[in-house]
Amino acid sequence: MKKIISQRSIQSFLLVTSGYIGQVACSAFQKRKNGSIKRRD
Repeated sequence: MKKIISQRSIQSFLLVTSGYIGQVACSAFQKRKNGSIKRRD
């Protein structure tokens, strides 16, 4: 039982971490995109 619980917590932790990293990368990419567009104009 302990192994299953730890595995689940690790899985959820990885899911949350990957999701957070993806969000940060997406926002950073969007900001960079907007900045380049503004510079061109």
